[in-house]
Amino acid sequence: AAAGSFFFQHRPDIPGFDDIGTPTGPLTNNNYQAVVGLAFSPIRSFSVGVNVKYFRERLDSFHAGGVAVDLGVAYSFNPVGIRLGVAAQNLGADVKFEDVGEPLPTTIRAGASHTFAVVPKALECTYAFDLVKPRYESLFLSAGVEALLCETLALRAGWCGQESRQGSGLTVGGGVRVLDRIQLDYAWTPYGELGNFHRVSLYFSLN
Repeated sequence: AAAGSFFFQHRPDIPGFDDIGTPTGPLTNNNYQAVVGLAFSPIRSFSVGVNVKYFRERLDSFHAGGVAVDLGVAYSFNPVGIRLGVAAQNLGADVKFEDVGEPLPTTIRAGASHTFAVVPKALECTYAFDLVKPRYESLFLSAGVEALLCETLALRAGWCGQESRQGSGLTVGGGVRVLDRIQLDYAWTPYGELGNFHRVSLYFSLN
């Protein structure tokens, strides 16, 4: 299977201050990322995948960009609806803002999910857990649940236990499938003093 995506994140301007605390005006900040992915199954129920992504970030007049790679494997226990996976994300060279180099936020994830039918064809539920180890941060747990109604409408809730994260770590959202090949998703995430983040995703399938 082959896939591609484009992600753009716009944030409200950040108040700017000079070295003595005098306001200097708002600072623009945003980023985007383009991804190409490939996955295959060398044996039944076992999958291997790789993403190659180009990213660019802007903070006021400063820009930085680079290339990163994600690698992952997954195994499905199809009769019982259980799936296990491990991934290494953001592998690559350091990124420079001006002359200062910063390592990519390399992250290791190991997770599991379970999908089961409450009412066949009418209500299906999935719950999932991830153990996440970012570079320079402590190991933390994330969890989520999804209720899929009539294979069309999804309601979701999640929680992230990352210590450095602003806010409570809770998030909610949902999605709707249109014409079997198009899916529209929405997620709302509060980030404490940074405000609320709204993510809208549109998926197309060529199958």
